[in-house]
Amino acid sequence: MNRVPIRLVAAALFLLSACASAQDQVDGATVYATNCSSCHGLDLQGEIGASLAPGSEAGDKTDAEWGDAIRSGIGTMPAFRGLSDAEVAAVIAYVRQLQSE
Repeated sequence: MNRVPIRLVAAALFLLSACASAQDQVDGATVYATNCSSCHGLDLQGEIGASLAPGSEAGDKTDAEWGDAIRSGIGTMPAFRGLSDAEVAAVIAYVRQLQSE
């Protein structure tokens, strides 16, 4: 019976777990485009919804405040209860990235 070297098994398991992790990652740009951009604009300047640009009232909120607003709604913005925690975190990170550009 052939024995598989333990290093080969470990490397295979590592690669499989890395692939699974990559599939589990959420694309904040896609979540934003699908759920947020129609009101907040692709450039964060706001259209129907508030501006999310740096220096705006909404743009200066903390990540926790944004998470609460996304999950529960605020003002005329509806709640997005269907988004997972990972999707909420990804969209916040994406908007923060856009704010810093």
